[in-house]
Amino acid sequence: MRKLQLLMLVLAVSTATIRAQVGTTFTDEESNLKFKITAVGEENTVEVGVNSNYSGDVIIPKEVIYNGSKYTVTRIGEKAFGSYTENRVTTSVSIPETVTSIGANSFLNCKALTSVSISKYVRYIETDAFAYCSNMTEVNVEDMDAWVQIDFANGRANPVYNSEKIYSNGQLVTDVVLTDVPEIGSYAFYYCTSIKSISVPSTVKEIGKQAFYGCTGLSNLYIEDFDSWAQIEFEDEESHPFVYRTNGKIYCKGNVIDEIKLSSTTVVNQYAFYNFNCINSFTIPKSVHKIGSKAFYGCDPERVNISDLDSWSQIEFEDKYSQPLNRTFWGHLCINGNEVWNAVLKSTQKINDYAFYHCNLSEITIPNSVEQIGKLALAENNLGSVIIPDNVISIGSGAFSSNKSLNSIKIGKFVSDIGNSAFYYCIRLAEVQNNATVPQTIGDHAFARTALKSISIPKTVTALGSFVFEDCSGLTDIYDYANKPQSIKVDCFGGLSCYDVTLHVSEGCKTAYETSNYWNNFTIVEEFLGADVTLSSVGYTTYCCPDGNLDFTNVDGVKAYIASDYDLETGTLTITRVKNVPAGSGVLLIGEGGESYDVPATEKAHIQANLFVGVTDADKVLEQTEGDYTNYYLSIVDGIVGFYKVAEGHTITIGVGKAYLPIKTSSSAAQSNGFIIEGVSDEVTKINQIVLKDGDGVEGYIDLNGVRTNKLQSGKIYINTKTRNKLFVK
Repeated sequence: MRKLQLLMLVLAVSTATIRAQVGTTFTDEESNLKFKITAVGEENTVEVGVNSNYSGDVIIPKEVIYNGSKYTVTRIGEKAFGSYTENRVTTSVSIPETVTSIGANSFLNCKALTSVSISKYVRYIETDAFAYCSNMTEVNVEDMDAWVQIDFANGRANPVYNSEKIYSNGQLVTDVVLTDVPEIGSYAFYYCTSIKSISVPSTVKEIGKQAFYGCTGLSNLYIEDFDSWAQIEFEDEESHPFVYRTNGKIYCKGNVIDEIKLSSTTVVNQYAFYNFNCINSFTIPKSVHKIGSKAFYGCDPERVNISDLDSWSQIEFEDKYSQPLNRTFWGHLCINGNEVWNAVLKSTQKINDYAFYHCNLSEITIPNSVEQIGKLALAENNLGSVIIPDNVISIGSGAFSSNKSLNSIKIGKFVSDIGNSAFYYCIRLAEVQNNATVPQTIGDHAFARTALKSISIPKTVTALGSFVFEDCSGLTDIYDYANKPQSIKVDCFGGLSCYDVTLHVSEGCKTAYETSNYWNNFTIVEEFLGADVTLSSVGYTTYCCPDGNLDFTNVDGVKAYIASDYDLETGTLTITRVKNVPAGSGVLLIGEGGESYDVPATEKAHIQANLFVGVTDADKVLEQTEGDYTNYYLSIVDGIVGFYKVAEGHTITIGVGKAYLPIKTSSSAAQSNGFIIEGVSDEVTKINQIVLKDGDGVEGYIDLNGVRTNKLQSGKIYINTKTRNKLFVK
């Protein structure tokens, strides 16, 4: 029993001895440095302890001996030589290859420290390890590949932050050549102004936070492969070697380059080509589906070569600086070497955010397949007019903003959301045709700083944002077709002088607007009356409103045309679509046969010269000629709709509210039986007259160009040259 107790006592003493050694501090007699034991057993290790008053040059040994045992020095402990008060006695430090980490604040405020040597085995340098070592002039590293893989906790953990220079084997490093590293760690060259160039191998996959912060002298970059470079993960802007570049060159495989051709990459990562402003041309393959934030920040290429516009519009651009042309003045998208001025999309469903931002486009054709137009998708171009098709559901924030040449916009039926600043600063935008037939919201600043003189708000609009018409100094009339005041924000009409703008509202709604919050800021509120228009069964009708101006802008299903020109030499009649029709003006209406339309009135309307004459006071009896004019009237002959000449010796009565077409008599017009209008659908349509040029009065047939033929083709219209009757061949 006594032997067992003695054994237990010995074990207890031994255990106590071991535990006492971990954390024990001692002074090494040879180096006169204090150390703290960090591990005992299979490996005995120590860290450099607190030596804040150590004077002179510090040479840290690889090993120290304590109580007869060897201990490997693997770490420099927290505040080993640093303190929150100044240390002006430690002048230099040499760190052995056994040290793998340097603790937080280990050289904090070492004002006298001028140089430090760090081996290739150091892996971790903790927070503020070399903070405020303001007289540091030399940081000597053993191996550059190892250096860039050190895990620096922050910028002040890197001693280069103080010296702004880095040395390797005693030589000042100006050109960094990395060979086979997977990453460049955070803060690797923090404030290293001495480096002028860096060679980055294709093995690098990641560059950490602020790796090149303050590297203002770095101007030349050597890379091995464009696709691998594009896929490097840059943690932030200061991760990029060119974050401060103002001039310099880029080299690939030893050659200076001004053109970058990507071949197979699917992603261009954020910051990839940051400040590559010496590159004149980029080639982006169809395989790319995402371009990260600021990937092309600071670039100024003349050409961006792409495969096709539809695939380009589908790329996920993270911000406007993801778009390669984000700042260029003359640059263009190019397909097959040709600059794209007129972008014709074919089958894409969405124009993604920023897709055509700042691309110097003059025209854009948006197909019916498009359902969404993204944020800033077409901003800062030179578009003149835009038609947004009916299938589009939403127009993103700033989608068309700062198109300073944009003068007109047509918005399709199913647009439910017009985003914030959608048309902001389109300083020449004077005409907006909003055809919405679904509930629609209009966002903040949507039409701010435009040239609008009047604006129509469809009855389906449910809400308007803030400052919608801010700085529209020419705006005099707002036409709101709703049956009751919409929900608007308190500052909806901010930046607009409501004393100078007339608010036009639907019949019977004036009181509601005058008593509704924020709408009652308008001092002039007027009701407008309209007209009910019914088309003939074939969908073609002449019309004239004797006592009111009509607005066809938001009338779905019917279009109004004037006869704007007649060419005496060619016998060609031109009809042009109009939206506002003055009282008494004759127009041709084309729409769904037999349908009735409620057309609102408008206070102001003006159209160019119109050959149609409206009948206003009493029925008009037409003879074939009247003075110098030959009269034509709308009719159907042999199933063909057209304006036909009044037969000689006959009269036609045109009722009040209708119109007819007098054409100045000429040798050409005298031979014309009429003008075919079937199939008219364009904004401006040229209509060839029916001209008898060959064999008049002789049995036979001619086509509408006056050419005699004996072979009648199906689907064509011919005229019998003797009877002057028309024949449609089925």
